[in-house]
Amino acid sequence: MENLTSFQDTEIKLLESSVVDQIAAGEVVERPSHLIKELIENSIDAGSDKIQITLWNGWQNLLVKDNGKGMSARDLAKCLLRHATSKITNTEDLWKLSSFGFRGEALSSISSVSEVLIKTISKKTNKAQQLKCSFGKMGLVEESKMDIGTEVLVENLFSNVPARLKFLKTEGAEVSSIKQTVKAMALCHPQVEFSLRIENEIVLFYQKRNSLFDRNIDILSDKISAKFLHFTEAQQDSLKLKIIYSSPKETVKSSKSIWIFVQNRWIQDRMITSAFMEAYKNLLMHHEYPVGAIYLELPADQVDINVHPTKSQVKFVNSSDVYKFVLKTLRSDLEKSRWLEVGSQISQNVKPYFNFNFEESKNIKLNDSTAKSNQQSHQEQIILSTEKYSKNLYQTKNHFQDVVVSKAQDVVLKPNEEPAHRVTYWSNFQVLAQLNLTYIVCQNENQFILVDQHAAHERVNFEKLMKSYKEDRFDIQNLLMPISVDVTTEEDDFLQNNVLDFVKLGIDIEKTGPNLWCLKSHPSFLKESAVIKALTSLLNNYKNNPSTFFIEKTVADTFATMACHSSIRAGQSLSIDQMQELLTNMDEYPLSSFCPHGRPVSVEWSWYEIEKKFGRIV
Repeated sequence: MENLTSFQDTEIKLLESSVVDQIAAGEVVERPSHLIKELIENSIDAGSDKIQITLWNGWQNLLVKDNGKGMSARDLAKCLLRHATSKITNTEDLWKLSSFGFRGEALSSISSVSEVLIKTISKKTNKAQQLKCSFGKMGLVEESKMDIGTEVLVENLFSNVPARLKFLKTEGAEVSSIKQTVKAMALCHPQVEFSLRIENEIVLFYQKRNSLFDRNIDILSDKISAKFLHFTEAQQDSLKLKIIYSSPKETVKSSKSIWIFVQNRWIQDRMITSAFMEAYKNLLMHHEYPVGAIYLELPADQVDINVHPTKSQVKFVNSSDVYKFVLKTLRSDLEKSRWLEVGSQISQNVKPYFNFNFEESKNIKLNDSTAKSNQQSHQEQIILSTEKYSKNLYQTKNHFQDVVVSKAQDVVLKPNEEPAHRVTYWSNFQVLAQLNLTYIVCQNENQFILVDQHAAHERVNFEKLMKSYKEDRFDIQNLLMPISVDVTTEEDDFLQNNVLDFVKLGIDIEKTGPNLWCLKSHPSFLKESAVIKALTSLLNNYKNNPSTFFIEKTVADTFATMACHSSIRAGQSLSIDQMQELLTNMDEYPLSSFCPHGRPVSVEWSWYEIEKKFGRIV
């Protein structure tokens, strides 16, 4: 009560300009990296195509130099004043911005928490001028010497606000944030040369590039190989989108390598990040993240870029349209499986030690004695293999008859027409053997490959389920003896409210008593046990996360569970024909490189790699 009384007795006063400036500085230049970003944006607005950043004494002293058009003495005198800008004149201009800096707060805020020296030469007058400002106390414009552009020297940053220093991270973390900012600005401005020097060492340098993709290769390839980066673009009504993304085969451990740009501005946006990650659903394992950059352009009146002092966030008029557009564009391109094309290539500069015609080798005819000898040898190998695994933990019995690998459906094509998603890749491999009753051993002209039979069949079954669900068409297996399922009262209510949704999943269940249900039918190529496990998993997950749209949200996860428990297992013996048929089925689905849980289906070695291991190639 005493504090409340003291506030009631206090008169309202206008804050001094120095206090106001420091409050603004806390919003606009909260960290040194924010300061760097603001100065770079000013340089770009000035038409610069070469920007140099130099740091020393950690991050407290820095210099940003450009080759832009510079400022006149008159503009220089006003540039440190609050809300002084050449970018806008009225509120309507905020909805049609074409510049990056527009608030007129950055330089004023910076000068209130540091010592600033600005040197500039105007291309119109060709006269160099400079202006000093020490912690908000501005000097006079004076003559100076320089050849081109503008340079802003900032020293003793935040030394007059020690409370701010307490909230900054370590020197290494702040410098790392500055590097991240320079990379971001370089990613959205490929036509500009960027360099970052710390003390006397250049730590980042990006020369001018003619294309966005080339600049992305410069920066993103420090995380993954450039050959695993792909580009796609799309337009939907007034929305334009460009995406550079990595193959699901190449991932990193955090989402920090997903860059988002709206109107060519670097922003942070959870919704767009979520759409990007959703496109990779069922392609990545837990804690795996892709690398990529999203560039979105839309009409100025459809996005508000003035919602945050650092301009790091935006607000969309139709955020759901943006989400769907990003998700659909990326997912469609991922389904082209471009990484298969990369994986099938070998270096044109390296000639294999041996050279044979793969197709001819498959058609070599043996004379009777050789064929008989090879047949006998092969039979002996089978006997040895059976003896070995009968003593192992694996079962040698062929359980393949319990798991149906359906034949690839015939596709009727018009002349010169190919299926939109069809990539003839897996069926091109020659099956040689089964390794450890778990892996299919294959080869082609370029490489040697091991395919995980369970992961491969799991993806095929998963894709069949997803296709049937989307087309609302399942091949159903009716059970002669329905399987009973006991449930709790809460689970019973859930099943009664969602019984029609289960029908859409190809599962027919019926209530037969108090807290008792029975499974009557299910998709024909699934095992009953797999459907029961999926039901159990659904009910358990619903308890932890009840939702009106729970079924819709968990369709993919439910099908992944069904597919997993209905697929060929490790330890099951397969014939050559069965293994070849599985590879053929994999070609029916574009994302067969990964199981529904994101595990890789195969491991490949090029003949070059193998020959190098054996010392045949230096």
